[in-house]
Amino acid sequence: MRKPRSAYESAVRFLAARNHSRRELERKLLRKFDPEEVAQALSRIEQQGYLDDRAFAIKRAKSLRMRKRWGDLRIANDLNNLGIGDSLVEAALLAVNAEHPQEEALTAAVEAWLRLNGRPKSMAQVKRLFESCIRLGYPGEAVRRRIGPFLSEAEWDSQPSPPLGDSC
Repeated sequence: MRKPRSAYESAVRFLAARNHSRRELERKLLRKFDPEEVAQALSRIEQQGYLDDRAFAIKRAKSLRMRKRWGDLRIANDLNNLGIGDSLVEAALLAVNAEHPQEEALTAAVEAWLRLNGRPKSMAQVKRLFESCIRLGYPGEAVRRRIGPFLSEAEWDSQPSPPLGDSC
């Protein structure tokens, strides 16, 4: 396998392996090539239709929602980290929510947690379920609404409360 001789060849190889955002591809190319050559290569690839941040953001958002059951907050953070601008992130979230609403994804995430861990019997388990959903990028209020029934069923931990301190 021969080594790429230009930023364009390198970019094509990166894109052949997997889809990239413009910013992500730019970062990789700048490690080996000068900024002017990178800018020309990226412009050429965009003109050829092989690099499209909007399409990339929508495809990635849908994939993260379906494969990893991520909520909007985590998807937005991921896309921002890949150099996708706020307006394209918003468009991607609108597209993914039109096909796979966040509430349905949250329900699927809770059901997956329940399959692995069973129904929470203690408040500590309810807390673990809540934290799991928050880490997946769901808003706290939506998570509270979804796991509300478990709160009324769970038993409070039987550990004694720590002393409040000296009273005067």
